[in-house]
Amino acid sequence: AAFDARDYPKALDLFHKSYTKMGYDSAALMQGKMYLAGMGTKADTKQAIFWLRKVTDARFGPNDVLRFNPDDPTYMNTRTDAAMTLAKIYTVGLGVPRDPQEARRWYMKADDFGYMPATHTVGQIYEYGYAGERSASRASAYYKKAATAGYAPSMYALGELYIAGGDGVAKDGKLGAEWLMAAAKRGHADALYAVGNMYDLGDVL
Repeated sequence: AAFDARDYPKALDLFHKSYTKMGYDSAALMQGKMYLAGMGTKADTKQAIFWLRKVTDARFGPNDVLRFNPDDPTYMNTRTDAAMTLAKIYTVGLGVPRDPQEARRWYMKADDFGYMPATHTVGQIYEYGYAGERSASRASAYYKKAATAGYAPSMYALGELYIAGGDGVAKDGKLGAEWLMAAAKRGHADALYAVGNMYDLGDVL
């Protein structure tokens, strides 16, 4: 209520008390975000990272993995939200030096937590060699994981990889077209365009 009323100093104090007394991950997450944005306090990325790490470093088991919903693909729980916020901090250098390797580590942690948009990002990291190894085969493995879960951008990326082939990925136009059409059925704009071209060229299976 205090946060919604924009009484940020009070909200920050209550979140701190909530975490101290009850250990609520959501309270730690909110403190991290408030320190990052300078809400109710001076912006302090070091403190933000401290509180976000309280969430990401908490005990984690198989039952804590986020259940991905293709109809609400951007939904995050507290763990995935904290990991993605840390990834973005290091990607853009928000209050800290830019650190692509650290950003990469947090995207991979968000993937471990079950956030399929992060899984897709890890695929892109391997496809384009961001802060490390470039590997189309590893990229395809991450894309396939997210695509199988129903994440349309990964369906499209996987389809494009199969159509292009190379660098450890066997060229397979039929399989590539199937993934493009699956992405198109979920309304992915680039996939719709690609499938339209396939119809125009007579390449549709």
